[in-house]
Amino acid sequence: MAHLSKKREWFVARFTWDGKEYKKSLKTKDEGDAKAALRDVENRIHDLYRNKLQIPRGVDPGDFIVWGKQATAKCGSRPVAPTFEEVAEEYLKAQEGFKAESTMVTERIHLATAHEALGRLALVPLDQLRHKDIVAILQKRLREVTDTTVKKERQTLISVFAWAVQQEIIETSPAAALPVIKADRDRPPFRTLEEVEEMLRQGSLDDAQTAEIWECLYLTPAEIGEILAAVKERAPADYAHPMFALVAYTGIRRGEMLRLRWIDVDFRRKMITARSLKQSRQQRETSRDIDLHPELEAILTAFHETRPKGQHVIALPKSGEPLSTNQANETFHDALAGTRWERTMPSGRKKIVIGFHTFRHSFASNLAAAGVDQRIIDRWMGHTTEAMRRRYQHLFPRALSEGIRKLSFQLSGA
Repeated sequence: MAHLSKKREWFVARFTWDGKEYKKSLKTKDEGDAKAALRDVENRIHDLYRNKLQIPRGVDPGDFIVWGKQATAKCGSRPVAPTFEEVAEEYLKAQEGFKAESTMVTERIHLATAHEALGRLALVPLDQLRHKDIVAILQKRLREVTDTTVKKERQTLISVFAWAVQQEIIETSPAAALPVIKADRDRPPFRTLEEVEEMLRQGSLDDAQTAEIWECLYLTPAEIGEILAAVKERAPADYAHPMFALVAYTGIRRGEMLRLRWIDVDFRRKMITARSLKQSRQQRETSRDIDLHPELEAILTAFHETRPKGQHVIALPKSGEPLSTNQANETFHDALAGTRWERTMPSGRKKIVIGFHTFRHSFASNLAAAGVDQRIIDRWMGHTTEAMRRRYQHLFPRALSEGIRKLSFQLSGA
């Protein structure tokens, strides 16, 4: 763990802490005193690993390991970096007004979870955190929650440390080049509201686990109709109802909905063209055609008559500029606040438990339940992975049962 060496006649302790090698003079020429001091060094390192000790802010780790409480911060040294806890709080304050409140709530949860996972490291200066410490957080979380949740937590950590670098709090980000979280397990199938509520009644869930169960919800046609009627009645923004209708009747992603232009809505051909910029190929736009439902056609036609000018379908009324992601999220939240889709989480906070993604997988699930061919669903949804298909294939009961009956091994006339 630690060993002695000599520099001229003076004994030096050599040891490693947190990946860094230290060489500290013991300020003695006596071998017996040096060996006693070395035992103190090893004991402090042992206590630090067991969280029995904590290096005070401003104190050099090597000095503290050698001298214990006698070690003090050096005057004139560079300012001590704030802790992860302090930086996380400053980061959240800096985001206020720039991010939707729902996003802020999510990031607060992510950072509180990271703080807990860091343990004692959450209280050391930020510049003492290493890449391996952040990787360890993600590995720990993968043992506790789904990879989808960990992907979101990973992105929040990347954002926080990138902000700290931008603010010159640290020189480099320990969250840079974090390993990509790969989905190595199937996500649970989509469930009805009744099934979700039954799972929640079992209790013993925290906010993150509760949110994961709600992410499995798919809305029935009746529930979607109820939401569309409520939004039309109560949402102050004139674009709120068409916005909800678009994602409900087409299953398009939020980004595709925000990019949609009137030129992409072909009333003559009864077709909508959704344009996507997937993260894996951001330089290349892809598109797909989705049949225009008669009910959606009526909604868009009426809305277009009130908005004869402007390129984007979902746009601000005065400027005609397309909504930002934050504006779309805020509109979504405000339209459903106070409805039965705003629930109280285990922590006591309020949360809208459905999102744009809920309408997307509800679109696929309801088509599957209606017996629509999988190839047609794939065409309307865009590129769909086999893992995603498995989440709603259990909704093909009639097609599956009829399919198996077509197989027979009985001999003719038997």
